[in-house]
Amino acid sequence: MSPKSIDRELGEIVAKLEGLQSAVDTGFARADARFDKLEIANAQIDSRVRHVEQRSAIFGSVAGGIVGVTVSIITAKIRQIGGV
Repeated sequence: MSPKSIDRELGEIVAKLEGLQSAVDTGFARADARFDKLEIANAQIDSRVRHVEQRSAIFGSVAGGIVGVTVSIITAKIRQIGGV
């Protein structure tokens, strides 16, 4: 092989590599943009879920308190009626 053909072949290889590098860079840029959108969506969902969990905890506590008081009242009434 002559030095000119080696240089030409190396130039072609370098051009192919540069094209591939450009394609990889473009792919990474698209992936980064998608991940950024997912992070924003996840933050919004996390905020909503946190709100729902807080409300559920409050309602659960209130319901538990109501049930506890009701059971105590019923138990006291049964003891009064039954003389236990």
